[in-house]
Amino acid sequence: MVSIAGHFNWTHAVYFGFFAFIMPVYFLIFVCLLKLRTSDALFKTTFYAILLQHSLADIIAMGLYAFQKISYILIPEFIYTNQETLASFFYNCFFWFIIIRSNGVALMTIHRYLIIVKSNSNFSLAIQRSRSFLVWIIYWIPAAFFDGVFYSDPTIRFDSVENLKNVVKPETTLTEMMVYIRDFFPLANGLLSFISPFTIILFNKDLTRRIRTMITGQKIRVLQENQSEVSAKISVRMT
Repeated sequence: MVSIAGHFNWTHAVYFGFFAFIMPVYFLIFVCLLKLRTSDALFKTTFYAILLQHSLADIIAMGLYAFQKISYILIPEFIYTNQETLASFFYNCFFWFIIIRSNGVALMTIHRYLIIVKSNSNFSLAIQRSRSFLVWIIYWIPAAFFDGVFYSDPTIRFDSVENLKNVVKPETTLTEMMVYIRDFFPLANGLLSFISPFTIILFNKDLTRRIRTMITGQKIRVLQENQSEVSAKISVRMT
């Protein structure tokens, strides 16, 4: 029988506490953004394409880690029986999604810099005209290649069905790091994701306003705001 105490400590309690609150909020933001990108030209920009991919990566990372810890308790025999695949997958996922999400943060930072500082450069204009599939490729493929080359260890196994602790070869480059941060996995894994919904809400007023409107169903107000924005732009051009 797998010991619950052996797989959960105070860091897991903090993680699942935040997870229960933030995951529904983040998923709502993701669905609203996905819907807005199909109906509102304001959200069909490169920045929101990157933000959409980044939100998806956060949601997958949070969900995978939660599934991993819960599955260790509910289906330990299945996990141990399929350890040749699952042990390495769960172990490597932690590093994979840190790299992927860090890449997303870097892309959004570079995009903002180009828009604000180099808005008229040819490179900046090309970035602004990027298609969604190109954004998807740039977001996922380089990070996935880097993960596959430097942060994939297929030799990971579990010690026993009772403990399900990772057994790592001493020569692996990740061993020392794993030993040092093992107890802080939940917080390290969740930190990048937990702060994202708050930054999205605080620093993207247009998106926040649209989400609030979609939730409350104030369609008339949206139309009025859109008309006001169009009128303001026309007035600026005329002057």
